[in-house]
This record gives sequence, structure tokens and C-alpha cells, in this order.
Amino acid sequence: QITASLLVRPYIDLMPGFAVQVFDRNEQGLAILLAASGIGALVFSIVLTILSRERWLVYIFVAGMIGSAIMLLLFTLTSQFWLGVVCLIFVGGLATTTGIANATLIQQYVDVEYRGRVVSLNMAFQVGSPALGAFSLGWLAEFVGFPSALGSGAIVVVAVTAFFAPDIFA
Repeated sequence: QITASLLVRPYIDLMPGFAVQVFDRNEQGLAILLAASGIGALVFSIVLTILSRERWLVYIFVAGMIGSAIMLLLFTLTSQFWLGVVCLIFVGGLATTTGIANATLIQQYVDVEYRGRVVSLNMAFQVGSPALGAFSLGWLAEFVGFPSALGSGAIVVVAVTAFFAPDIFA
């Protein structure tokens, strides 16, 4: 979850650069990109509420991590605005799904006497990591461009998640 917070979630902070430099859009284009992410988050959270079962949460968590990173990578590879909008619907939805699954798993599996500490550490990572990631990826974007910077972060998230996934399911 830390890698996704550090390397996927900063896409929102880097979106103004994408709107102008990649898609050649103004503030209306930026608003459409950000709204697409929000629509995805809303729809996916409603679907997760309706369909989730406790035994599926670990699978949903891992699928959300990998899926959001892959959709973000696809977003960075396109220069077609409306294809980017569709990708962001899935990025926002899958990233939100991952966050919900993560919080639910913590509530279900951490002992009561440690739960508050674990939740507070988790929140610190989820709130602080995107800011640090946006700073780092924004700095990198100065040298390699927005798509390459954000795309490389997405690749790292897929690799780290795939590496640790067998341990998660063991």
C-alpha cells in the first residue's frame, strides 16, 4: 500500500502538467480529467460495498493495486484525451477500492489493543506518501517528462506488488 500511495496516488497532483503538456488542454480539460477519477472512485466504492465479501478482500486489494498501476501506465502511454479520461476512471476507482480494502482488512485482522496504532500509521502513510511522491515524481518529470515519470512509478508498483503477492496469499 505504501508503494501505491507513494507512486500511484500522486497522479492527481501531476494532472495539471498532463492536461497542458500531454493533452494540450486548458483548465476545462483538467477538470474533466479530475472528474473522471472522482467518478471512478464513486462508482467503484459503491460496487465494492454491494459485492464485497470478507474472503475476497485480499484479492480485491491486490487486484486494485496492480489494476490501478496498470491503468495509470496505460494513461501515461496515450496522447488521446478521451482514452486518458477512460483510464482515469479506472485509476480512481481501483485506487479507491484498494484503500477501502486495506482499511477494512486492518479493522478485521489487527488485534484491538494495536488497532489504533496501526490505523494511525496507515493513515500517516496514505496522507503523507502522495505528497512526497508528487514532489519526487514532479522533480523527475522535469528531466524525463510527465508520462515517463508517472509511468515508471506505475511499473515499480506492479513489480513490488507482484513480488509480494505470493506472500500475501500464503
